[in-house]
Amino acid sequence: MLRRPVESALSAIASWQDSDIARSFPYYSYISTQPEQWSANTQELRLSTEGKHRFFDVVTGFYHQTTYQDRTSQTAAYVPSYMPYPLTASHNRAETVALYGNVYWHILKNLDLGLGGRLSRDMSSIAFNSTYGGQTLYAGNKSRDQNMSLGNVSLDYEALPGWHLHGRVSQGYKPAGFNYAPTSIADATSYNPERELSYEIGTVYRHKQFFVRAGYFYNHLQNEQVYVGPAGYQTIASAARAHASGVEGEVQWEFKPGWIIGADGNRTLSKFDSFNDGAGNNYAGLRMPYVPEFMAAGHLSTRFQTGFGRIEPGLDLRVTGPQYFDIANQLKQPTYTQLDLRTTWSFGNRYEVMVYANNVTDKLYRTYAFTGPAGNVAQISFGRTVGFNLKVAIGDNSK
Repeated sequence: MLRRPVESALSAIASWQDSDIARSFPYYSYISTQPEQWSANTQELRLSTEGKHRFFDVVTGFYHQTTYQDRTSQTAAYVPSYMPYPLTASHNRAETVALYGNVYWHILKNLDLGLGGRLSRDMSSIAFNSTYGGQTLYAGNKSRDQNMSLGNVSLDYEALPGWHLHGRVSQGYKPAGFNYAPTSIADATSYNPERELSYEIGTVYRHKQFFVRAGYFYNHLQNEQVYVGPAGYQTIASAARAHASGVEGEVQWEFKPGWIIGADGNRTLSKFDSFNDGAGNNYAGLRMPYVPEFMAAGHLSTRFQTGFGRIEPGLDLRVTGPQYFDIANQLKQPTYTQLDLRTTWSFGNRYEVMVYANNVTDKLYRTYAFTGPAGNVAQISFGRTVGFNLKVAIGDNSK
């Protein structure tokens, strides 16, 4: 029996990010100041094998991430005179350590079976206190650790050359944790991990300059982490059980050399199956917030070579369907359309300039909304935005 050599790749990634946010804004006759500092670092070590005519391939690795958040919050009245209110300071820490692995058996020349899993340990903690006039009003200090195991199974069948049918069942989750903006001693109680079970079936076809993809999905959510409570005092709670189902698709065609036209979209139905916010409110049967009923987009791009580099113009036209911003389905953003334009100029292997104009028609739409003491309040989108990106590659770019 002829044995094929094992082709493997080992990769290591380390990254870090620091962010300082200065936030101060008026609120009726008050002014609220809420600065935050975030820092995060991530490490991943990954080993994968791949080769033709092999019976199986493996992807396995180790993952670690730590995130820190420091926040202070204070509201002050400035009418008829300035008067500071309590100051709340908080510190959050979240850490995840995980091992993962996936094995792909090439059962037949045109049939692959995949099995995978992930084992993780999540650790989170919070420390906060609220003071006024030198006195502590409330304070909390607590931590929570948990272990989580996930699995997935997938099947891919090549029915005809270039035409694949696939199916997948997988588990996902969001770790348990604490509210990032504590407002009472109750925030020393953590919310539970959110669990998800996903089913997907679909098809992919690729032939020369033509590509099409379509699929159906169904997601079941348990202990969904949602915001509950009145505006200004909302906290995250594991209050809901929900489901989401829908169809999605994509098509792309290079109808002539250098000219590509494409479209993609989805239709999603997402509803709460049960809801218990601890205050006797029941939102079962209502739509989940921040999930548009549908999304569709069209794309057109081209590229051509000139004596001073390669130029690649393109446009994207997006339509976003209606969505709600609250669990009671009272605050709604209707359907809106956005047009983006861009042109990329590449000269040599090292330099690239992209000029873009997003939201060309200057369409204003809501991205967030809530009900305040004096009525409904919303945050609107960026208007027309024009800018450019410059990319310079350093090192050997001959490949």
